[in-house]
Amino acid sequence: MTNFNTLNTASAPIDLTKVSAGTTLLPSYNANEDRTRARLRARLGVDADVGEDFTTGMRLATGADNSPVSTNQTLGSSGGNFSKYSLWLDRAFIKYEPFNTAEYGLSATVGRLDNPFFSTSMIWADDLGFDGVAVKGRYQLVDNVTPFITMGAFPVYNTDLNFATTESTKFASNDKWLYALQAGSDWKAAPDLNFKGGVAYYYFNNIAGKQQTCQYLDLDCASDATRPSFAQKGNTYIDLRNNVGGTSPSTDPNYQYFGLATGFHELALTQRVDYDGLKPLFDGRPLRVSLDGEFVKNLAFNMANIRNKSPENNVPARACASTDTACLAAGNAAYNGGDTGYMARLTVGSPALKERWDWNVSLAYKYIESDAVVDAFVDPDFGMGGTNLKGYIAAVNLAVAKNVSTSLRWMSADSIAGLTPYSEDTIMLDLNAKF
Repeated sequence: MTNFNTLNTASAPIDLTKVSAGTTLLPSYNANEDRTRARLRARLGVDADVGEDFTTGMRLATGADNSPVSTNQTLGSSGGNFSKYSLWLDRAFIKYEPFNTAEYGLSATVGRLDNPFFSTSMIWADDLGFDGVAVKGRYQLVDNVTPFITMGAFPVYNTDLNFATTESTKFASNDKWLYALQAGSDWKAAPDLNFKGGVAYYYFNNIAGKQQTCQYLDLDCASDATRPSFAQKGNTYIDLRNNVGGTSPSTDPNYQYFGLATGFHELALTQRVDYDGLKPLFDGRPLRVSLDGEFVKNLAFNMANIRNKSPENNVPARACASTDTACLAAGNAAYNGGDTGYMARLTVGSPALKERWDWNVSLAYKYIESDAVVDAFVDPDFGMGGTNLKGYIAAVNLAVAKNVSTSLRWMSADSIAGLTPYSEDTIMLDLNAKF
């Protein structure tokens, strides 16, 4: 399975002529060997009320790199030999909240902020921070029914002011933005029964790769700026350069970066039901049964259009005889990526791990096709991150002290589309402390 993130973050494009000749190998994921690692995560934040309805905050966090989806630091990495680890600016924001009562509320936050949307990790990783501005409002229409709305604008990528750095002719901006809107409602149907649901539209502007004619020997091309600056795996990729001007196609350098084959205009439905009517166990502690789920569809996905772009991945094996020119010419017509994802999870136990021996268990099923969402921003643990995955997640969480808890998770994921089957099982044991 090709590692497109390594290719796209390299300082120079790869020469596919050398790949075809066998003198250069494409980077790939290690999907055949067991791996064990110890990791830590440390976060230290502060929120301050600065008066007249304004608050501000910031947070520092560990991280092996500047990945947007994880603050985990693998022990023994970053040089090894007990080397010190880096701290990153994880949050920094100013919030204005002129109204905040039981019946209504309004707030605007700008900077680097927590995920403002009601969602699951199928679309947005739990640790993901959003850069930009978010506005949230809610108003209780009738008793126990409180609609809400959230909207925001978030820069995803800003083009270097001097791009392309090695060319005298500078290229136009290829800035990428996320514009998002969500509406929903909370409904307390009974004293021990609560519903929450939301409909969201996540519109990524300018995120798809743009193919362009380039010269064979050029190290920089305007289309290069349309490749993703960070990715996990699963999304469909296309070559960004249509190289021309060479003298010998078999030996001329074929420099190449890779871009997303489709745009992303994601329609998401999210719901959660909480039932607190179970009889308490163990010292009268309250128990809750929760069912939450999410469905997402990428409205920008067009399979025929992607096939016409000759995608590099998510293409199944084609059994073509060497003399069957029609089959060979069909090439990527067998592309079998998809645009849909869904997740369902059942959780039973304590609503929160507040006191010693509070507990809960959960079981979830996740199915997320290759181009349902942008793979860069999803859960980095299920299937080791990304899309084009389906499988189960089971978890047990236990508080061993008031501010100390432990959790055990098992995640089993299998690929959905593509040439090479991918299967991955992960067991994670965590110990958490907070103050």
